[in-house]
Amino acid sequence: MVVLTASCDDFFVSESSTQSLTLSPSSVILKAAPDNITSGDSTTVTATATTVGGSNNDVSASATWSSSDNTIATVVGGTVTVVGTAGGSTATITATFDGKSNTCKVLTYTGPAPATITISIPGNVVPAALAIGQQFQLTAMANLSGGDTDITQYVTWTTNAAGTVATVSSTGLVTVLNTATPASNFTVTATANLANNTTVSGTTPTFIVL
Repeated sequence: MVVLTASCDDFFVSESSTQSLTLSPSSVILKAAPDNITSGDSTTVTATATTVGGSNNDVSASATWSSSDNTIATVVGGTVTVVGTAGGSTATITATFDGKSNTCKVLTYTGPAPATITISIPGNVVPAALAIGQQFQLTAMANLSGGDTDITQYVTWTTNAAGTVATVSSTGLVTVLNTATPASNFTVTATANLANNTTVSGTTPTFIVL
């Protein structure tokens, strides 16, 4: 017979241990480089480590950073710089700290920066007549590189809905909750992060629950 022994220390997790790593922003839309000599937009991504004990610490300087494609965007200490010259290119920035990782998505464009975001609602959805339990997918569009571009996965989705009325997921999926009451109303906003800590956003018409 084999007897296994273990002390409490074998199961102890320090409150200072990293539980999760968050990158902010989690996506950015940046202007491409004008040529192969001059860089395009740059922006700063912050890595925050949350400990088992609940503390949040900026670990940007000590995290390990990498880019999925250094011909499109590079990263040093959390500073992301576009070096590619084409619009519509994508790269993923990854930060790793204490065994935890997270990512930030990069989309490039040429020409003017987007001035607004248009949110598209499915044709079978009537904003003034939503049903309890209804779900539908929103799409975020912006004029990038001279044409309308789907940026749904590069925006942050938020809603002013009360917690009992509706939710919107990180991908733009709206759910009218079963606890919503008739005449409840809300809007949904999509916000994109650009260079120099600037943002651009768009908001839906008011949704009303029947």
